[in-house]
Amino acid sequence: MIHKADGQGSRIKDQRLNNGQGSRIKDKGSRKGIAAIALTLIFTLFLFSAAILLGVRGNTAIFQSQFSDQGTRARVLAESGIDDALLRVSRDKSYTGNFTIQEDDGSVQVSVVGGSPVVITATSTVTKGKDIVNRTIRAEVTQDADGGITGIVKTNL
Repeated sequence: MIHKADGQGSRIKDQRLNNGQGSRIKDKGSRKGIAAIALTLIFTLFLFSAAILLGVRGNTAIFQSQFSDQGTRARVLAESGIDDALLRVSRDKSYTGNFTIQEDDGSVQVSVVGGSPVVITATSTVTKGKDIVNRTIRAEVTQDADGGITGIVKTNL
């Protein structure tokens, strides 16, 4: 029985509350809170890592696309150099020499060496910012006695 007259009743009531049961309830709640914070931090780190990974992959894809565009442009320039040299050889079967075609984003240097077969080498350079892409194409051209082109074998170098 609790006697409030002597003030002991409030001490006994306090002892019952603090006999360890109250602290266990408090500890379980704290553990749940700590676990929730830990899970939240892990989830946040996962999302942050995923965002960084997607950003890096996106930049890599953009870079590869630009580099691919430059490679295509360099190949087209080299092909145009070969075509120009073929036109010159078809007009003059003894044509030999070197020439350069300059474009806004690059250039192609072409060399024509006479003989049988005529060897045409075109090396293009495309520059965009710090990136430089080179392509070289070699064409071996066979001609008939009148200088007409009878065959072309192209090789990417």
